[in-house]
Amino acid sequence: MSTDQQILEAYRQAAEIRRIVARAVRKAQEESRRLGVPNVYSRNGRLYYEPPESADQENGMDAEQ
Repeated sequence: MSTDQQILEAYRQAAEIRRIVARAVRKAQEESRRLGVPNVYSRNGRLYYEPPESADQENGMDAEQ
């Protein structure tokens, strides 16, 4: 296998791993939302906090009512 083919294969494998990881992260975030657990993560060095929805918001009611 030539060096160019090895590089191409490495990029293909990296793209596949990234796809699998992204799917796992989305699934974990969805489960956290379902369980009412906050999602906290870092993206490009910036920290994000996604609080869980309150029971009122999940039922389509405003908390102020």
